[in-house]
Amino acid sequence: MLLSYLPKFAGLIVNMPRPVMAAALFFNGALMLVAGIQIVASRPFTLRASLIVGFAILAAITVPVFPDFYRSLPGWTQQFTGSIISMAVVVSVPLNAIFLLGTWQLRLGTDSKPATAQSFDEFFERQAKDWKVPAQDAARVRSVVDTAIEDAAANANGPVEIQVGSDTFDILVTLRYKGNLPTLPDARPKKEMVEEQSFVSGLTGYLSGLHADRIERSAKGEECEIKLLFRL
Repeated sequence: MLLSYLPKFAGLIVNMPRPVMAAALFFNGALMLVAGIQIVASRPFTLRASLIVGFAILAAITVPVFPDFYRSLPGWTQQFTGSIISMAVVVSVPLNAIFLLGTWQLRLGTDSKPATAQSFDEFFERQAKDWKVPAQDAARVRSVVDTAIEDAAANANGPVEIQVGSDTFDILVTLRYKGNLPTLPDARPKKEMVEEQSFVSGLTGYLSGLHADRIERSAKGEECEIKLLFRL
């Protein structure tokens, strides 16, 4: 972006031979295509996603099919409807924002019963299939949450309640109980070794890939809450 403000650099691009420019554009397009396929393959293709892609493609196709209609629109709309790519973006971005509303799904993992690592594993195994969570991510969530449940139960004065939520991009696990907050490793190990045991456990989890992407801990009196966020 900064180089675009340099006239000499812009002149170099403009005076580039067409065969060289075509090869560069083809190479850049191939990289974008591969990256796009990887992003699509890493996400579950739901009905909402198919509608977004379908409407965006249909809107983009109408630009070359009905050129007279788009030329008849006011001049200020040409920046949005002047090309296939801009038209697809104009349609897909609002639809994506609208369809994201209401996608956060919450489930109580304990059904008002004392939570254990085994009960969470059985519950989350069913929910992971319903939410189409990749097996590798599901295994990571179970391993981290099992450890957190054991640490919370050791500091709790009663049952531990679990709440699990997903929006196809993140998984949020919330532990609530009465007692004291345990010493859990951070999402990333700190450089300062405040407590040797916490640092070692955090470093071990980080090196093995078993860690949450974000950890939040809070306490109001005896009411303790631990939130573990996992990005898919």
